[in-house]
Amino acid sequence: MNRSIVTQPNELNETLGSCTPSVTAVNIAHIVYSFGIGGMENGIVNLANHIDSRKFRLRIYSLRNEAESLARIKNQSVPFSYFPKRKGNDLTLPFRLAKAIKSDDVDVVHTHGWGTFLEGLMAARLAGAKAVIHGEHGIFLLDKQRRKTTYKIFSRLVDQFLTVNEHLRQLLVGQFAIPGNKVRAIHNGVDTEHFCHIERLGNRLRDQLALPKETVLIGTVGRFCIEKDYATLLDAFALLVKKTPEVVLLLVGDGPLRCELEAKAESLNLSKKVIFFGASDDIPGLLNSMDVFVLTSTHEGLPNTILEAMSVGLPVVATRVGGIPEAVLDGETGLLVEPGNPVEISAALGKIILSVSLRETLARAGHLRVRSKFSLARMVKGYEDAYAQCLVSKGLKDP
Repeated sequence: MNRSIVTQPNELNETLGSCTPSVTAVNIAHIVYSFGIGGMENGIVNLANHIDSRKFRLRIYSLRNEAESLARIKNQSVPFSYFPKRKGNDLTLPFRLAKAIKSDDVDVVHTHGWGTFLEGLMAARLAGAKAVIHGEHGIFLLDKQRRKTTYKIFSRLVDQFLTVNEHLRQLLVGQFAIPGNKVRAIHNGVDTEHFCHIERLGNRLRDQLALPKETVLIGTVGRFCIEKDYATLLDAFALLVKKTPEVVLLLVGDGPLRCELEAKAESLNLSKKVIFFGASDDIPGLLNSMDVFVLTSTHEGLPNTILEAMSVGLPVVATRVGGIPEAVLDGETGLLVEPGNPVEISAALGKIILSVSLRETLARAGHLRVRSKFSLARMVKGYEDAYAQCLVSKGLKDP
């Protein structure tokens, strides 16, 4: 087995003071395409940090040598192994993964997304894993008929499908004829104690950005990639500035489209009104500095950034895609708009900006909804139950 990064349990125990998991713990291997920065990776980090380590022991197998998110795993020993995938169909990969699954005595194999579906499933069955779980997170890469056919055929070998929203659960059941009892939606969760309203953090960052007190700061957090559709956001913001000149747009993150977006902002004469902040570890502080959160994605699962913004107490304007409407109730906890429509996005932002009472009402309702429906504890419990019940249903664990 090729290992480029392996975090040994005893080293982490010494560093973090975490207790060694019980020998009877269920051993779960998460197979991911990469473990860089992203929503899926964030979910695994949260799960690793908060799952009951007396009952469940996690490890990560990645097909790409990207492990930036590994540093955020704090409370549990989580080995990370890299299995390079060759270009095209890599026929050796399932056998290499199967060898590791056997060697590591894995009970449950949990694959994530189309990029790990086929090879991970084959490896799990070759290794004789007790159960196979497959997770879908939102950007559904099954646009080709060949992939759809493959998915339908091999889905029969999956014991349990997990999705991050109800919309995606219904898609699997409806379009792929997967039995409803094999598909469970577990919403992403947010640490409401970490993402909370702290006025001094927001004031500090606004001072840092040299923003006048009357400035209304609209912000977003995410990778600069095509799915986030920041080009449309810039078009919408250009329309908004004409009517509401005291607004500033804060873009937090980085990615392949950054230079293109900076050029677009300049072409729209927005260079002094748009702040490209770059990537940051201080997301709670940045959210606290904002007045409104906006997300203009064309595709999403259930974005953590929206839940974090709502938890902090921000009103949200977001596109009506994926699982977003399950978190953002239009007119109650935020405003929903159609993707790719700068006029509608600009109008929704203007409506919130012009009404302080609406802003406060949406923010308060959003905060309460996250605490009641999208807490981190609720998410972790959902995964713990899914792992345990999957083994119970196969007669491999006492109920």
